[in-house]
Amino acid sequence: MSSSSLTAPKIAGIAASVLAVGVVGYAAYFDHKRRHDPAFRAKIHKENKKVQKKSAVAASHGRQAASIQLLEALTLLRLEQVPTDVQSKEAYFMTEVGNGEQLAARGPPFYVASAVCFYKALRVYPAPAELIQIYQKTQPAPVFEYVMELITLDVNQQQAAAARAAPRAAAAAAATASSSYDPRDDHSDALLEEVTPAPSAPAAPESDNGESPSSPSTGSSYVHVEEEKKENEAKFDEVVKEVEETVETVEETVSSEDPAEPAL
Repeated sequence: MSSSSLTAPKIAGIAASVLAVGVVGYAAYFDHKRRHDPAFRAKIHKENKKVQKKSAVAASHGRQAASIQLLEALTLLRLEQVPTDVQSKEAYFMTEVGNGEQLAARGPPFYVASAVCFYKALRVYPAPAELIQIYQKTQPAPVFEYVMELITLDVNQQQAAAARAAPRAAAAAAATASSSYDPRDDHSDALLEEVTPAPSAPAAPESDNGESPSSPSTGSSYVHVEEEKKENEAKFDEVVKEVEETVETVEETVSSEDPAEPAL
Protein backbone atom coordinates (compact mmCIF):
# COMPACT_ATOMS: atom_id res chain seq x y z
CA MET A 1 0.00 0.00 0.00
CA SER A 2 2.71 2.49 1.02
CA SER A 3 4.94 1.71 -1.95
CA SER A 4 2.09 2.22 -4.46
CA SER A 5 1.06 5.51 -2.83
CA LEU A 6 4.62 6.80 -3.09
CA THR A 7 5.00 5.93 -6.76
CA ALA A 8 1.75 7.57 -7.93
CA PRO A 9 2.87 11.17 -7.30
CA LYS A 10 6.21 10.35 -8.87
CA ILE A 11 4.48 9.05 -11.98
CA ALA A 12 2.28 12.14 -12.15
CA GLY A 13 5.29 14.39 -11.72
CA ILE A 14 7.21 12.58 -14.41
CA ALA A 15 4.27 12.80 -16.80
CA ALA A 16 3.85 16.51 -16.12
CA SER A 17 7.56 17.06 -16.67
CA VAL A 18 7.50 15.19 -19.96
CA LEU A 19 4.45 17.15 -21.11
CA ALA A 20 6.07 20.44 -20.17
CA VAL A 21 9.25 19.51 -21.98
CA GLY A 22 7.22 18.54 -25.03
CA VAL A 23 5.30 21.85 -25.03
CA VAL A 24 8.45 23.86 -24.62
CA GLY A 25 10.18 21.83 -27.33
CA TYR A 26 7.28 22.34 -29.75
CA ALA A 27 7.21 26.06 -29.01
CA ALA A 28 10.93 26.28 -29.68
CA TYR A 29 10.51 24.32 -32.92
CA PHE A 30 7.59 26.46 -34.01
CA ASP A 31 9.49 29.65 -33.29
CA HIS A 32 12.52 28.38 -35.17
CA LYS A 33 10.45 27.41 -38.21
CA ARG A 34 8.59 30.77 -38.13
CA ARG A 35 11.85 32.67 -38.07
CA HIS A 36 13.90 30.68 -40.57
CA ASP A 37 11.46 28.92 -42.92
CA PRO A 38 9.77 31.32 -45.42
CA ALA A 39 7.37 28.65 -46.66
CA PHE A 40 6.24 27.86 -43.12
CA ARG A 41 5.82 31.55 -42.39
CA ALA A 42 3.74 32.04 -45.54
CA LYS A 43 1.57 29.07 -44.62
CA ILE A 44 0.87 30.52 -41.17
CA HIS A 45 0.06 33.92 -42.67
CA LYS A 46 -2.35 32.32 -45.14
CA GLU A 47 -4.11 30.39 -42.41
CA ASN A 48 -4.42 33.55 -40.31
CA LYS A 49 -6.00 35.39 -43.25
CA LYS A 50 -8.52 32.58 -43.69
CA VAL A 51 -9.47 32.76 -40.02
CA GLN A 52 -9.82 36.54 -40.17
CA LYS A 53 -11.93 36.32 -43.31
CA LYS A 54 -14.26 33.79 -41.73
CA SER A 55 -14.56 35.96 -38.65
CA ALA A 56 -15.33 39.02 -40.78
CA VAL A 57 -17.98 37.15 -42.76
CA ALA A 58 -19.59 35.88 -39.59
CA ALA A 59 -19.53 39.37 -38.09
CA SER A 60 -21.03 40.83 -41.28
CA HIS A 61 -23.84 38.28 -41.31
CA GLY A 62 -24.49 38.96 -37.66
CA ARG A 63 -24.56 42.70 -38.31
CA GLN A 64 -26.96 42.30 -41.21
CA ALA A 65 -29.24 40.13 -39.13
CA ALA A 66 -29.14 42.71 -36.34
CA SER A 67 -29.99 45.53 -38.80
CA ILE A 68 -32.98 43.57 -40.06
CA GLN A 69 -34.17 42.99 -36.49
CA LEU A 70 -33.75 46.69 -35.70
CA LEU A 71 -35.73 47.71 -38.78
CA GLU A 72 -38.56 45.34 -37.89
CA ALA A 73 -38.56 46.59 -34.30
CA LEU A 74 -38.75 50.21 -35.51
CA THR A 75 -41.72 49.38 -37.72
CA LEU A 76 -43.54 47.91 -34.73
CA LEU A 77 -42.60 50.88 -32.54
CA ARG A 78 -44.38 53.24 -34.95
CA LEU A 79 -47.62 51.42 -34.19
CA GLU A 80 -47.14 51.71 -30.44
CA GLN A 81 -48.92 54.41 -28.46
CA VAL A 82 -46.47 56.66 -26.64
CA PRO A 83 -47.57 58.11 -23.27
CA THR A 84 -48.49 61.78 -23.30
CA ASP A 85 -48.78 62.88 -19.66
CA VAL A 86 -45.77 63.37 -17.41
CA GLN A 87 -46.46 60.57 -14.92
CA SER A 88 -47.09 57.99 -17.64
CA LYS A 89 -43.92 59.03 -19.45
CA GLU A 90 -41.87 58.67 -16.28
CA ALA A 91 -43.24 55.19 -15.54
CA TYR A 92 -42.72 54.16 -19.19
CA PHE A 93 -39.14 55.44 -19.11
CA MET A 94 -38.20 53.60 -15.91
CA THR A 95 -39.72 50.34 -17.17
CA GLU A 96 -37.90 50.40 -20.50
CA VAL A 97 -34.55 51.40 -18.98
CA GLY A 98 -34.81 48.56 -16.45
CA ASN A 99 -35.66 46.06 -19.20
CA GLY A 100 -32.76 47.29 -21.31
CA GLU A 101 -30.25 46.91 -18.49
CA GLN A 102 -31.44 43.39 -17.69
CA LEU A 103 -31.23 42.30 -21.31
CA ALA A 104 -27.78 43.83 -21.80
CA ALA A 105 -26.51 41.92 -18.76
CA ARG A 106 -27.52 38.62 -20.39
CA GLY A 107 -24.93 38.98 -23.14
CA PRO A 108 -24.62 39.56 -26.91
CA PRO A 109 -27.65 37.47 -27.97
CA PHE A 110 -29.87 40.02 -26.18
CA TYR A 111 -28.10 43.20 -27.25
CA VAL A 112 -30.61 44.04 -29.98
CA ALA A 113 -33.58 43.67 -27.65
CA SER A 114 -31.74 45.75 -25.08
CA ALA A 115 -31.11 48.52 -27.61
CA VAL A 116 -34.80 48.56 -28.56
CA CYS A 117 -35.77 49.08 -24.92
CA PHE A 118 -33.25 51.88 -24.52
CA TYR A 119 -34.55 53.53 -27.69
CA LYS A 120 -38.12 53.35 -26.44
CA ALA A 121 -37.02 55.09 -23.26
CA LEU A 122 -35.21 57.71 -25.33
CA ARG A 123 -38.42 58.68 -27.13
CA VAL A 124 -40.06 59.99 -23.95
CA TYR A 125 -37.01 61.47 -22.23
CA PRO A 126 -37.05 65.30 -22.18
CA ALA A 127 -33.30 65.61 -22.91
CA PRO A 128 -32.40 62.96 -25.54
CA ALA A 129 -28.84 64.18 -26.13
CA GLU A 130 -28.04 63.88 -22.43
CA LEU A 131 -29.51 60.38 -22.26
CA ILE A 132 -27.45 59.29 -25.28
CA GLN A 133 -24.29 60.34 -23.49
CA ILE A 134 -25.37 58.28 -20.47
CA TYR A 135 -25.95 55.25 -22.69
CA GLN A 136 -22.49 55.64 -24.19
CA LYS A 137 -20.84 55.67 -20.78
CA THR A 138 -22.86 52.92 -19.08
CA GLN A 139 -23.81 50.34 -21.72
CA PRO A 140 -21.76 47.91 -23.82
CA ALA A 141 -20.48 49.34 -27.08
CA PRO A 142 -22.63 47.08 -29.32
CA VAL A 143 -25.78 48.11 -27.44
CA PHE A 144 -24.95 51.78 -27.85
CA GLU A 145 -24.22 51.26 -31.57
CA TYR A 146 -27.60 49.57 -32.02
CA VAL A 147 -29.35 52.49 -30.29
CA MET A 148 -27.62 54.95 -32.64
CA GLU A 149 -28.57 52.80 -35.62
CA LEU A 150 -32.21 52.93 -34.55
CA ILE A 151 -32.01 56.71 -34.38
CA THR A 152 -30.45 56.85 -37.86
CA LEU A 153 -33.08 54.52 -39.32
CA ASP A 154 -35.87 56.59 -37.82
CA VAL A 155 -34.48 59.85 -39.21
CA ASN A 156 -33.90 58.35 -42.66
CA GLN A 157 -37.43 57.00 -42.83
CA GLN A 158 -38.90 60.36 -41.87
CA GLN A 159 -36.80 62.14 -44.51
CA ALA A 160 -37.81 59.59 -47.15
CA ALA A 161 -41.49 60.06 -46.29
CA ALA A 162 -41.11 63.84 -46.57
CA ALA A 163 -39.35 63.48 -49.93
CA ARG A 164 -42.14 61.27 -51.26
CA ALA A 165 -44.80 63.72 -50.08
CA ALA A 166 -43.11 66.80 -51.60
CA PRO A 167 -43.76 65.96 -55.31
CA ARG A 168 -47.40 65.16 -54.58
CA ALA A 169 -47.86 68.48 -52.81
CA ALA A 170 -46.13 70.34 -55.65
CA ALA A 171 -48.32 68.59 -58.24
CA ALA A 172 -51.47 69.47 -56.31
CA ALA A 173 -50.40 73.11 -56.06
CA ALA A 174 -49.63 73.22 -59.78
CA ALA A 175 -53.00 71.70 -60.63
CA THR A 176 -54.76 74.29 -58.47
CA ALA A 177 -52.83 77.12 -60.07
CA SER A 178 -53.49 75.92 -63.62
CA SER A 179 -57.23 75.53 -62.99
CA SER A 180 -57.51 79.22 -62.04
CA TYR A 181 -55.06 80.53 -64.67
CA ASP A 182 -56.20 83.21 -67.14
CA PRO A 183 -53.72 83.88 -69.98
CA ARG A 184 -54.70 87.56 -70.06
CA ASP A 185 -53.37 88.02 -66.54
CA ASP A 186 -49.83 87.96 -67.96
CA HIS A 187 -50.56 90.94 -70.32
CA SER A 188 -47.99 89.43 -72.67
CA ASP A 189 -50.06 89.20 -75.87
CA ALA A 190 -51.96 92.28 -77.05
CA LEU A 191 -53.73 90.36 -79.81
CA LEU A 192 -55.02 87.82 -77.28
CA GLU A 193 -56.36 90.68 -75.12
CA GLU A 194 -58.12 92.21 -78.14
CA VAL A 195 -59.71 89.07 -79.52
CA THR A 196 -60.43 86.94 -76.42
CA PRO A 197 -63.33 88.23 -74.31
CA ALA A 198 -63.02 88.43 -70.55
CA PRO A 199 -64.86 85.68 -68.66
CA SER A 200 -67.07 88.04 -66.66
CA ALA A 201 -66.95 91.56 -68.13
CA PRO A 202 -69.74 93.92 -66.95
CA ALA A 203 -72.25 95.16 -69.52
CA ALA A 204 -71.19 98.47 -71.05
CA PRO A 205 -73.63 101.37 -71.13
CA GLU A 206 -75.34 102.11 -74.44
CA SER A 207 -74.40 105.15 -76.46
CA ASP A 208 -76.80 107.82 -77.72
CA ASN A 209 -77.64 105.88 -80.84
CA GLY A 210 -78.62 102.76 -78.87
CA GLU A 211 -75.47 100.82 -79.63
CA SER A 212 -72.99 99.62 -77.08
CA PRO A 213 -69.64 101.41 -77.35
CA SER A 214 -66.85 99.34 -78.77
CA SER A 215 -64.09 98.19 -76.39
CA PRO A 216 -61.37 95.50 -76.56
CA SER A 217 -62.61 93.99 -73.32
CA THR A 218 -66.20 93.60 -74.63
CA GLY A 219 -65.35 91.32 -77.53
CA SER A 220 -65.21 93.75 -80.51
CA SER A 221 -62.97 92.80 -83.40
CA TYR A 222 -60.42 94.85 -85.25
CA VAL A 223 -62.88 95.29 -88.15
CA HIS A 224 -65.47 96.83 -85.86
CA VAL A 225 -62.91 99.18 -84.37
CA GLU A 226 -61.75 100.29 -87.83
CA GLU A 227 -65.33 101.02 -88.95
CA GLU A 228 -65.97 103.08 -85.84
CA LYS A 229 -62.74 105.01 -86.46
CA LYS A 230 -63.84 105.89 -90.01
CA GLU A 231 -67.24 107.06 -88.75
CA ASN A 232 -65.58 109.30 -86.17
CA GLU A 233 -63.29 110.80 -88.81
CA ALA A 234 -66.27 111.55 -91.07
CA LYS A 235 -68.10 113.26 -88.21
CA PHE A 236 -65.00 115.28 -87.40
CA ASP A 237 -64.73 116.42 -91.04
CA GLU A 238 -68.37 117.54 -90.99
CA VAL A 239 -67.81 119.52 -87.80
CA VAL A 240 -64.71 121.21 -89.26
CA LYS A 241 -66.63 122.09 -92.42
CA GLU A 242 -69.48 123.62 -90.39
CA VAL A 243 -66.97 125.67 -88.37
CA GLU A 244 -65.33 126.97 -91.57
CA GLU A 245 -68.71 127.97 -93.03
CA THR A 246 -69.63 129.77 -89.83
CA VAL A 247 -66.35 131.70 -89.87
CA GLU A 248 -66.90 132.78 -93.51
CA THR A 249 -70.43 133.95 -92.69
CA VAL A 250 -69.21 136.04 -89.76
CA GLU A 251 -66.47 137.62 -91.88
CA GLU A 252 -68.97 138.58 -94.59
CA THR A 253 -71.30 140.12 -92.04
CA VAL A 254 -68.52 142.18 -90.49
CA SER A 255 -67.29 143.45 -93.88
CA SER A 256 -70.78 144.52 -94.95
CA GLU A 257 -71.40 146.53 -91.77
CA ASP A 258 -68.13 148.57 -91.98
CA PRO A 259 -68.73 152.22 -93.44
CA ALA A 260 -67.11 153.08 -96.74
CA GLU A 261 -64.02 155.25 -96.58
CA PRO A 262 -64.52 158.89 -97.76
CA ALA A 263 -63.10 159.80 -101.10
CA LEU A 264 -60.23 162.34 -101.19
